[in-house]
Amino acid sequence: MTSPPQGVKFPQTVRLGAGPAALPAEGAMNPFSWSNKRRVELVIVNLEGLHLAPAQKIAALAKNAGGRISLRTGQRTVDAKDVVAVLTLASPRGTRFTAAAENAADAPVLSALAALFESGFGETIAP
Repeated sequence: MTSPPQGVKFPQTVRLGAGPAALPAEGAMNPFSWSNKRRVELVIVNLEGLHLAPAQKIAALAKNAGGRISLRTGQRTVDAKDVVAVLTLASPRGTRFTAAAENAADAPVLSALAALFESGFGETIAP
């Protein structure tokens, strides 16, 4: 796995859930099952929200995973390794996301994504 983007540090702990809260039905417009996956809850904290630069950083980190990493907000789920797919989730500050890893071995990638979101993608956080 490569290093996270400059200025992003891995957190010591990340709470990963396995509960099925508000998940789509198996196979319902989403071939990726959310049950029994490693997950982390994320919130956009930078002023500009999710745009091209953060989408590129998210995809770059997700590509370090051996398995699939999905990013979900509302009813939309995308492949986090695909920068264009992530960009379709363009969202303002305060939007909540869930990232899920298909493989347990990819938990460090989820930790890196959590750190990236918490850092505001290296952008301005406070007004």
